[in-house]
Amino acid sequence: MYLPGTGVWPFATFSWAIIKKDQSAHASAGEAAVKFLDWMVHYGQTQAAGQGFIALPVAIKNYDRKQLMTVVNGTQPLLTLAN
Repeated sequence: MYLPGTGVWPFATFSWAIIKKDQSAHASAGEAAVKFLDWMVHYGQTQAAGQGFIALPVAIKNYDRKQLMTVVNGTQPLLTLAN
């Protein structure tokens, strides 16, 4: 339910997510999950703007990306700035 108002922050994304740091056993699924979470935080929220939701602060988006970049397949990061 959306309740408009001054200072209201409706959530347009997950509150938290748990993902194993080393995705060696499931590298392709792990990479897909990491890229999806990154998309949700950085790009998916723009689609919610027309429905009254606001974007996460830049500091939170940067923190989320930094954490997602620590998820690896062995020693290889599953998310880099290049992908």
